[in-house]
Amino acid sequence: MIHQPLISIVMNCYNGEKYLEQAISSIINQTYTNWELVFWDNLSEDRSSEIVSKFNDIRIKYFQADIHTKLGEARNLAMRETTGKWIAFLDVDDLWEKDKLEKQIQYINDNNTNLGIIYGRCELIYEDGVSRGKILYESETLPDGDIFNQLLFVNFIPFVSAIVNKEKFENLGGFDDNLMHSTDYYMFLKLAEKYKVEAIQDVCCQYRLHQSNLTNILRVQGELESIEIVESFLPNPQAKNALVYHKAGLAIAYLREREFFNFCKVLLIHGVLIRFILRCLSSLRKKCSSLIT
Repeated sequence: MIHQPLISIVMNCYNGEKYLEQAISSIINQTYTNWELVFWDNLSEDRSSEIVSKFNDIRIKYFQADIHTKLGEARNLAMRETTGKWIAFLDVDDLWEKDKLEKQIQYINDNNTNLGIIYGRCELIYEDGVSRGKILYESETLPDGDIFNQLLFVNFIPFVSAIVNKEKFENLGGFDDNLMHSTDYYMFLKLAEKYKVEAIQDVCCQYRLHQSNLTNILRVQGELESIEIVESFLPNPQAKNALVYHKAGLAIAYLREREFFNFCKVLLIHGVLIRFILRCLSSLRKKCSSLIT
């Protein structure tokens, strides 16, 4: 008999009404049915709670926060309400392929030894749900196994695609309550440092691009948090090298935001000019390649 463990799905929400029904529907339509959805409402001021209540499914558990918190703390509060051994995550604006959980659970059943994370490919979609024809963090083969050093440089694991072992993650302290933009990066690094990471090479989800997640100021805030996260893994020598990479990324984000003083400060004080130039050239090469194809 095939083992079918309960999968707890965490969905954090703050004013997520625009795409919420689509996101929950992509859970309801899963071919794997042994799941629970822990929906954590961070005091939304829109119709989010009304939309959730329309789904007449006992597997959906609605919780409303007593006070509005940062995303890291909200994720921890939601995690405490889960009862499954494995935790999946879906944000209110993203979608799952209908066989996402089925494929990943099959892999978990076959490769469970010391497993901390399993993830997969993620397709980019526009606001209206139309595919962009691109994959998030596209590569010929998704990295797996011991990926900690690679992950220090860039978070290539799509949060929407990941399933993590609850006990292992909670033993490492859970999410950082103070983080707002890079809660997933911190989680992935902590797990990848100690445990095995596996990847399925199939597209299993869609990440929606829209005005709220494409702003340059979010890139600045994300890089600032990434720097803080990587610093916490010092004196690891790869963490030291990765810091230079992230600071170059911060300089690029400041430049896009036209914060020229901060841009110059990062380049001169932190000594990342060469890495900044290399990252710019890499970005330009990718853009040229996409135009050609």
